[in-house]
Amino acid sequence: MKFGKYIIPEFAEYIGLTIDDLPRLQLLLAKLDKQHLYQQVIYNAYLENGDFTLTPDQREAAYESYKAARTDEELKILEERKKAIIAKKREERRLRRKQNS
Repeated sequence: MKFGKYIIPEFAEYIGLTIDDLPRLQLLLAKLDKQHLYQQVIYNAYLENGDFTLTPDQREAAYESYKAARTDEELKILEERKKAIIAKKREERRLRRKQNS
């Protein structure tokens, strides 16, 4: 994740990276492999927007790029992980509500 960490807004803020600093990272884009080209979509959107935000359409474009670079099996595994995380969060909320009542 030589490039990806820099386009995470919280990390960029933590290290003091501003939107004006992004063009200096452009050389790192050439090193992205196929599975990480979605990061370039995000990078370009940030520059277009002038800040570290994505519109819903830009987010969808990045996700489509992400999905296109992965096999069906990889996507299935990721979807299962996502469902497990959601289930865990629901259970944690349920337990908190139970403890608070």
